[in-house]
Amino acid sequence: MDTRRQTAEATAKKYIGTESLMKDLGSGAEGFVFPTPEATAIKVFKYEEKFLRELAVYQRLLEHNVTDVLGFAVPRLVGFDEQLLVIEMTMIQPPFLLDFAQAALDEPMDFPEGLDEWWERVEAAFGDRYATARAVYDELESKYGIYYYDLAPRNLNFGDASAQ
Repeated sequence: MDTRRQTAEATAKKYIGTESLMKDLGSGAEGFVFPTPEATAIKVFKYEEKFLRELAVYQRLLEHNVTDVLGFAVPRLVGFDEQLLVIEMTMIQPPFLLDFAQAALDEPMDFPEGLDEWWERVEAAFGDRYATARAVYDELESKYGIYYYDLAPRNLNFGDASAQ
């Protein structure tokens, strides 16, 4: 087991207050996700910057009482720990939208390769569902000031076999 996973598991145990963890729900560039005994999920972040971004988005969504975006369920913020870099959220089922560590609030990010190239990659990833992905992005931006830059089928999950 790599040291990052060991550290994440130790942090999760500390946050949850248990010596054992259930099987993790996944991992990615930003951190590791574990279920809790309270039927919520916690995300243990590797980097403070990503934690702060995702926390800010969840706080904005909670402020607006958002539970879904255009029919895609969105986890609700349950709690967080700034020292441990942990966010606790509700569990959701597909279709869903999640993973906000690459998002920005109120101002778009700069793209070294350019925004047009990014949209081309999004279109390639979603194929004939690109219009829906674009509509979700536009809804987040126009209604909540959230610029969501992790548009990928694993994060905008349609709830069928085509979502990876």
